[in-house]
Amino acid sequence: MKQGRRTSRIGTIARGSAMRAVLTIAASALFCLWGAVVAAQKSTEMFIPIGQSPGLVGKTSIGTIESVDIDAQEIVVVEGSARRTIRCTEHTQIWLDHSAAKKPNETGSLGSCQPNQRVEVKYVDNAKDGGVAEWIKVGEP
Repeated sequence: MKQGRRTSRIGTIARGSAMRAVLTIAASALFCLWGAVVAAQKSTEMFIPIGQSPGLVGKTSIGTIESVDIDAQEIVVVEGSARRTIRCTEHTQIWLDHSAAKKPNETGSLGSCQPNQRVEVKYVDNAKDGGVAEWIKVGEP
């Protein structure tokens, strides 16, 4: 009788199950790591100057405030030839970007927004037209 390597069906199934387990663990770890990166981006966003947020290119609008209606909780922003009415809610975060003056940024309010200020707006669900602002960064006048 020849002595050699024998492969059994049970061994093949065990190796396949082990490989699936390793891939599942790796995918889960990658998913958790991505979640941590997103959370880190959100927690540090207020400190990033207008227009310099990594990973948000095309997902924000940068323009100039045309008008502010505090009662209606709306800001009209001109971006190029487009005029956008941005709605704010109690969840909208407003940050004052003092990076040009080399000062720390701070939390602001809708009352901090004035015509002719440069702003960057991140919309909830990336819905720019008639969208609700997730956050607004307001530059120096």
